[in-house]
Amino acid sequence: MKLFLLYALLGISSLSFANSSQNDTILEVKRSVYLENLINKEGSLQYIIGYRSKLVNPIDRFHLSKPQLFIKTERNLYLSFSGSGRLYGLTKTTDSSYFFSRLDSTENINYNLGAYYFLYDGQILSFGGYGFWKNYGSLKFFNFKDHQWDIVPLSEEIIPQVHPIESSWFDQNTGKLFVPYQSHVNAGIVGTENLKGKIIPYSYYLDLATKKWTKLGKTNQQLVEIIANGQFSFRMQRGIIIIYFDKVYLVDFIK
Repeated sequence: MKLFLLYALLGISSLSFANSSQNDTILEVKRSVYLENLINKEGSLQYIIGYRSKLVNPIDRFHLSKPQLFIKTERNLYLSFSGSGRLYGLTKTTDSSYFFSRLDSTENINYNLGAYYFLYDGQILSFGGYGFWKNYGSLKFFNFKDHQWDIVPLSEEIIPQVHPIESSWFDQNTGKLFVPYQSHVNAGIVGTENLKGKIIPYSYYLDLATKKWTKLGKTNQQLVEIIANGQFSFRMQRGIIIIYFDKVYLVDFIK
């Protein structure tokens, strides 16, 4: 009897997990001037991130609290959720709604929180992120053939900061990804700095063509302080804008 009860509980648990993963196979998004302008823009955009809004109302409870990512390529608009690995593509438009269909077959969630999404050579890429008590410096691209995020082998692992603000920056003109310094988080190692982020104050860039990291030099301590404690950051063509208390800074990666 106990054995039967165990099997029954396992069956219910598996069923509920399967259902939760299938709830959001298709997402309906109400038409708005905001999305229409985004869709009609020429060329591609890195991505636009925003916390939960009335634009997207997913059924899956996991998605409700996660920032939404809109990724605009030359041919399509994609939707994702931070930390999920889920990717949806715009597949249908009506007079009142846009419909996004799920493209990935990802099973794991909460493994890439705060990852940096960007576009390069027609691919959607994801760099870094936090999950399972530590952060990573891996680079992944979405493979439309196997519907998975595939790893891109690099010369070494450079681990970016993932909280509290986005600090990496990709130069679409040169195909280089810049990291102002490394911040290693690993809750499995004793020490406060391992929980907050052990900082290695050197800047690097990754050449996407060669997959090699290059060290640029030591990062100014004042800049480390600004990035580590900034409230918000925004991508610009020359770098990132950081709001740091009552001041606004431009981190110019090109210069």
